[in-house]
Amino acid sequence: MFPPLPALFLSASQMPPLLSTVRAALAERHPNAPFLMSELQRAHVCAPEALPADTIAMNDWVHFNVDWDSPNRPCQLSYPADCQDDAKQLSVLTRLGAALLGLRINDRMPFIDDDGVFRLVTPMERLSFKTILPLARRQRRATHNFSAQRVPSPDPHDSGPDAA
Repeated sequence: MFPPLPALFLSASQMPPLLSTVRAALAERHPNAPFLMSELQRAHVCAPEALPADTIAMNDWVHFNVDWDSPNRPCQLSYPADCQDDAKQLSVLTRLGAALLGLRINDRMPFIDDDGVFRLVTPMERLSFKTILPLARRQRRATHNFSAQRVPSPDPHDSGPDAA
């Protein structure tokens, strides 16, 4: 038996772009569009200021579990047109993205993955910019430190390796 579906909460300000996205996907016969549309239809739409603080909304960064695995690295729930990095962004037009949209932290949402396997997704943490920016800075610093390492200049008197 399937677990009961959790309540979904969406901001009224996000409904027009979400509906536009799903209608375009339905017109293109995208295989995940019907699932996203069903989620939008069952969502509780509220004013932005009334949206529960722990709700996963568009452009949020989130840690989540699929089934009972360890939390995935944080990713941003994004519109398909905005997705540029699959490692850091999750399109709302994927089954996993549509399943996360509107959930509250620790809710469990069933979905069928691309292989036809029944899964449960659980958002574990909604990350704020205060959390994300230090992570990004550390990653950028690590990249910059590596590229900024000085390579010693060759000795002008060294003729190179000696032949045996």
